[in-house]
Amino acid sequence: NIGPKLQHLEFFENLETLFLQYNCIETIGANSLQFNINLQMLNLSNNKIKEIECLDHLSNLAFLDMSSNLIESYNPKKDFPPSIIILRMADNPFEKEDPK
Repeated sequence: NIGPKLQHLEFFENLETLFLQYNCIETIGANSLQFNINLQMLNLSNNKIKEIECLDHLSNLAFLDMSSNLIESYNPKKDFPPSIIILRMADNPFEKEDPK
């Protein structure tokens, strides 16, 4: 369990794959993935993230799993880099809203 804030990953700037599911992460944070521009696959599923932030600079990211979090809304064009091929957002509160 790495705690409520994703941090201290600046030392791993060559990471291409990062699995952080089931870590009680609540926020990504402005500097959390600042230097991890080589990330191609990121799994943040089953955490407590409420807001998508600071992912748009990850220009190599092709796979992102943010399913089973607390995300209520997102804008794919603003929140994610255009390199995303697979985006998993299932089981977030926005899916449980009444479509009326």
